Amino acid sequence: MKLKLDLPKERWDFIKTKLEPFKNDSETVTLFCHAIDSFDLEESLPQKIFQVLSASGKNPFQFPKARILQDCNGGAGIIKEIAMQDISLPTLADSYYQFLLDNFKMEKK
Repeated sequence: MKLKLDLPKERWDFIKTKLEPFKNDSETVTLFCHAIDSFDLEESLPQKIFQVLSASGKNPFQFPKARILQDCNGGAGIIKEIAMQDISLPTLADSYYQFLLDNFKMEKK
């Protein structure tokens, strides 16, 4: 059985409510309920940038310039969030590429 683990928070809460009655019957269910409680479901800036670039048909494997990100649907909000957190784009580029390394396996063809 395969599980799609990138569910919205509401779906995780729904799963937890369905499993709660069986929490005392199985150690596995108990551990799973505790794991759901401990999830940090907030999206990081690199993850948001990746999603915006992918949805807009831009190359998500290259960190965008501010103008390219601004032109994407939802990019203006990310630019505003970056400005509010007082983060520079070159600094964010490092964490973006680390996000790519952590989440994607890249092979040279």
